[in-house]
Amino acid sequence: MNASTALPTLINGAHMAPTKQQSPDSWFQREILAKVLEVKEGMDESLKLGRANGEAIRSLRLELGVDGAHGRLPQLEAAIARMDRAQETDHAALLKRVEDLETGESVAQGKKQVVAIIISIVCSSGFAVLAGWLAHQWGLVR
Repeated sequence: MNASTALPTLINGAHMAPTKQQSPDSWFQREILAKVLEVKEGMDESLKLGRANGEAIRSLRLELGVDGAHGRLPQLEAAIARMDRAQETDHAALLKRVEDLETGESVAQGKKQVVAIIISIVCSSGFAVLAGWLAHQWGLVR
């Protein structure tokens, strides 16, 4: 069974498979990148909600007059602050991974284009004529 037809994916309710113009590897990279971007958007929303919750807790503490007091509220606030820092660290790591994926895909496409151009030049009959003429001019062939 061909690899391009063996691994279709269900996206938005429709079966998607790589076309003949795109290799399965680039298709999978785009699919992974799309999924990572969805996760990144979810992380962004979660971070925004976490910040809003932190601000709400701080304003409640001020209104209740327990700013700097001991008890359950400071413990919860410290736990929430730890979770927020962990989410921000994870978010930064996710952004770096997305940038690496985007850079890697564009570099891979550039390499493919250069290889295709070099192969077309080497395989062309014009190159063969030029090589023969240069060999004749340099005295390598008589």
